[in-house]
Amino acid sequence: MQYNLECRFGNNQSFYGKATIEESEKNITLLSYNTPIVTLNKQTNSLKWLYNTYTQTTLKHVNEFLKQHNFEPITKKQFENMEV
Repeated sequence: MQYNLECRFGNNQSFYGKATIEESEKNITLLSYNTPIVTLNKQTNSLKWLYNTYTQTTLKHVNEFLKQHNFEPITKKQFENMEV
């Protein structure tokens, strides 16, 4: 199932389809501009980073995703240093 990431914590009213979620039985994956960024394993509640090239908008998408799944937001430096 694929759907748009809702903006619940930021100042944006919408991400206008630029941030989407792909959800399966086991995983929830954030896509920013159609690029998979991070996957959340539902069973272990662990994150796997797939992409870490910084843009301000992608970081907004990442932090919205993290907050919605009860993780702390990250900084630009933390994002760029994520192991992919």
